[in-house]
Amino acid sequence: DAAAVARAVEGVDCIFHEAALASVPRSVEKPLDTNAACVTGTVVCLGMTYYLSRETWGRLVIWTAIGMSIYAFYGFRHSRLRR
Repeated sequence: DAAAVARAVEGVDCIFHEAALASVPRSVEKPLDTNAACVTGTVVCLGMTYYLSRETWGRLVIWTAIGMSIYAFYGFRHSRLRR
């Protein structure tokens, strides 16, 4: 329901998807439940980002760029291949 999602994220700056598996063996026994909890949850969160404001999108891009830069520079500095 797109209208319900739009109402849910109105005025929201950030959405966290905190799904996790409590048991790997259970995820092997019941893969559809795992899919529903993880993959579907992620897709729903990505769909909700459609309704975020431009300001929030700007923050997302900036913080993603900062995070990727830190990750890349740290990885380059501590790489075993670099030695």
